[in-house]
Amino acid sequence: MAPGLTPEAEKTLETIVSWFSPILREKRHQKIGRAIDLMMREQGAKEASKDLVVAAARFVLQPIYEPRLKALTGEIPSWRSPSQETMKETHHSLEAYYAAPRLVGRWQFEADPPNKPSREMKVLAFCGSPRLEGNTETLVEEALRGASDVGASTEKIRLAELPIANCCNTFISRDHFIAREILPDLKVDYCVYSRERKDAEHRGICTLQDQMPETYQKIIAADAIIIGFPIYTGWETILLTNFLERWGHYEYCIPEKRPTPGRRGMVICTWGSIETKVYDHIIENIIRKLDARHITVVEVLFACGLTGVLGGLDEEGKALISRYSEEIKKAYLAGRTLVTGERNYG
Repeated sequence: MAPGLTPEAEKTLETIVSWFSPILREKRHQKIGRAIDLMMREQGAKEASKDLVVAAARFVLQPIYEPRLKALTGEIPSWRSPSQETMKETHHSLEAYYAAPRLVGRWQFEADPPNKPSREMKVLAFCGSPRLEGNTETLVEEALRGASDVGASTEKIRLAELPIANCCNTFISRDHFIAREILPDLKVDYCVYSRERKDAEHRGICTLQDQMPETYQKIIAADAIIIGFPIYTGWETILLTNFLERWGHYEYCIPEKRPTPGRRGMVICTWGSIETKVYDHIIENIIRKLDARHITVVEVLFACGLTGVLGGLDEEGKALISRYSEEIKKAYLAGRTLVTGERNYG
């Protein structure tokens, strides 16, 4: 139990914890309780109020819970925010669909400048949307246009069209070879798809016959990588998940030298809700995966509100975001920043 709660605060904490699956509730209770304790000490408070409990929950929970927290404090009448109700109407009429707000945003971050002039940089973009020329791909194209206009060479790869296979590398590597010394008759193989791997330091040859070797050479040659993807049902697309997994496994087994640090990255993410921070945790997860590949993300662009009766397209089947020139311009500016380092938030 969190210390020193008013009855109203205790009830609020119970409500917040009830939002989670029973198996998660005790952990959430402990984390929020710890945050309450720290905030009480910081404020010199002997008793935690309802507002303090909500503030502690905001500190601990993902942004997806923000509408529910606002409802608890009376900032909105229900956990469905006014913006969510507005977007709900877009599924019932074309008038509401076209009148609803759409927003493109950039995370502001002042990164170190690139280590070479933009005219010498190569930018490689991966689009993880299954939809041809949809909102995600349109924003990726704008970012590439921004980079190209300041001299960078650019290329886009649509993951929906990239023939790569699934890898069963189990990543046991060094432990596997130690196990073989201990148990010479060990029947478990390191990787049924890798040959000529003699020891933990020797890199084998991937036997999957796909386009990953060619794609990886492009990754190595790139100075900047763009990853664009939509959020469907609360997660990134399976196209992106499979690609990032295949990339990581391939890089682990190949004989080529791994890329060195110094490359720049950009993440572009789109979704239907108008809430701007609701999927920060997914963006952060992609950033971590790129960081593991020695790619430092210096630009994040998101577009939200892309939902409704036409599913984020217009009546001609084109990306809805294309109708918002001031919003889509942000992708162009972010693409320039990616290769120049200039601050151009507008």
